[in-house]
Amino acid sequence: MLSVSRTGLTKLYLVAKDGAIRDALPSLCLFPNLAELDLELDEEYGNSEELDFLDLPPLPAVQRLGCMNWGLLEAGGSVALPQLTQLQLTCTELIHIDAALPSLKELEVLAAGTCLLYGEGLRLPQLTALSLQHVLSTIDVDWLALPELASLKFEHDSDVRINTAKLRALTRLTALDLGYGDRELALDPADLVLHAVTTSLRSLDELRFKKQLTSPPYHDDVKVLTELWLIAEAQTIFDALPLFSLFPNLKSVELQLGEDYSEERELDFLDFPALPSLEELTCANWGNVVLTGPVALPHLTQLGFRCSRAVEIDAALPSLQKLEALVVDTFQLCGEHLSLPQLTALTLQDLTTGLLNWAAMPQLASLTAEDFGGMHINTAGISALSHLTQLHVCYGGPLDSELAEDPADLRLQAAPSSELRCGRQLISPPYRDDVKGHVACVGAVLLLIATLIFPNY
Repeated sequence: MLSVSRTGLTKLYLVAKDGAIRDALPSLCLFPNLAELDLELDEEYGNSEELDFLDLPPLPAVQRLGCMNWGLLEAGGSVALPQLTQLQLTCTELIHIDAALPSLKELEVLAAGTCLLYGEGLRLPQLTALSLQHVLSTIDVDWLALPELASLKFEHDSDVRINTAKLRALTRLTALDLGYGDRELALDPADLVLHAVTTSLRSLDELRFKKQLTSPPYHDDVKVLTELWLIAEAQTIFDALPLFSLFPNLKSVELQLGEDYSEERELDFLDFPALPSLEELTCANWGNVVLTGPVALPHLTQLGFRCSRAVEIDAALPSLQKLEALVVDTFQLCGEHLSLPQLTALTLQDLTTGLLNWAAMPQLASLTAEDFGGMHINTAGISALSHLTQLHVCYGGPLDSELAEDPADLRLQAAPSSELRCGRQLISPPYRDDVKGHVACVGAVLLLIATLIFPNY
């Protein structure tokens, strides 16, 4: 593929056999404005053909270089690529970079056997993003040669060893993305935040997190992990829970069961360590989730549950403002310990049964209930919610579905089976006991509509 402008050739994608590419390399100097260059060897992966960057002529304008399907790719010594900002190396058995690339900002390695970024000549002073995906054997990096690295990504399909010595010297690292499955990510336990990972974490499906370094460089006694998304088998998650205490600045956590949904898998919040900074927590694909008794989540503001058989909450969550339960068979929000003084928004979607103590959430301002298959929720006491200003109901279940067991509170149980949505702004709370405020008016209107549509209902 060629791209030619008034100033000459700017893009070249060359796919050929080894001999043809080598014959063409000296001619590249004829194109001083060449900005993008791809050299793809027309051979099977695992060949022994070698590409040495020293064989390239001076390419003063090249900003992006891609190399694919080489057996050995080597960049060492005085490489004349002063403007190179993007380097993409794909399907190469062995990669060794030991050169000064003063302008390089992004380096991506995809599908390699071994990747070596080290040597006396290695200088990558502007590199900010490094992606190492599907390297099969060894990754060896001189992290001190990457002082500006801000984003680091690993994705691997096999047992791979990565040296992490000096990794903590990367004072500008703000994003770290790890992805690996039934395999061991062999890390130096003294250098990465996963230093305490147990053997069972080798079955981890996916781990993604971001680090916000508020006071770099690292200190051994301070771990600055702020966001953690963990998708794994149940035992892996159980083994990982005690490690959360290593990260006192952890603010957001998602725990998703990576295996098939099982009613036998229970997540008990009493197994959690103290998480003084946690603000957001999501749990998905668990059989039972239990949050009862004394739990150390003083700053939790958002809590969500997805795809669970049963969720039981009977605890004091003094800072909780938003609560969601999506596709949960039985949702219990009640008990002698329940206290949600700051809860303002509650979303219930596709539940089977909901048992809620409305008195424990006196500041509730927004209530969303979406029913797609028959939902039973007790509504006794909902009229006492004097701050409720928004009510959204999406009602798409069968005729015998009931959103409200007590027709004196929300008269939606007689609504037709076609989808019904209603939203009201309650202008002058609190409600009056004799009228039930605007909520009762909405219920009366819906009851009237249902009577007109189904006179014999």
